[in-house]
Amino acid sequence: GVIPETAPFMVWRDKVMMDWDEEMREFLTDLDDTAEGGIVNSSSWLSPQPGGQHLRPAGNGRVLMLWEHLHRHIAVPQDPDMPIGNFLEMYPELCLRGLKEMVPGLECYIEELTKDTTIDGGYYSTTPDARPLVGPYGAKNAYVCGGMGTYGLMGSPAAGELLARHVLSEPLPSYGDACTWPRKTSARADEVVDLLDESAK
Repeated sequence: GVIPETAPFMVWRDKVMMDWDEEMREFLTDLDDTAEGGIVNSSSWLSPQPGGQHLRPAGNGRVLMLWEHLHRHIAVPQDPDMPIGNFLEMYPELCLRGLKEMVPGLECYIEELTKDTTIDGGYYSTTPDARPLVGPYGAKNAYVCGGMGTYGLMGSPAAGELLARHVLSEPLPSYGDACTWPRKTSARADEVVDLLDESAK
């Protein structure tokens, strides 16, 4: 009940320093296997973490929590497997510890994570320049609306309106061409922009 059903979608933008005790700090240092080519970069969790963790009510008393930064270092294969089985076991606790900076009342759930906690997920589809794809593409009268990666929930209303303007041949807003493919306006493909994470800047 800490997050009411009427709560909005909330995103924390500030850096977070998670409050591990000394025993846990030693454990996280020993757990790190990246030097051997593994994916558990737990020693990095001892440092300030970038923001971007977010949550929203998911109905029936459930809360959806995400912090995609935690998987940024994991390489995705050319043909990714679905469903993803490569989630870090500590993902729920890390999300909760990061989000309790925004909602301190969440701390009471840290000891309850084994009860009714579900990890689920997929891949964020993005373009090299992190701009969405919205407009005609491919066959006649075919359109695409996607590639919104980490900001799909926030960007979908505007993307839907933009797509409708394409379909109805109505005048496009000033940013309309920036979302078509091939791109009509240039952007540095090597400079990925993550709207929820300032750590990459």
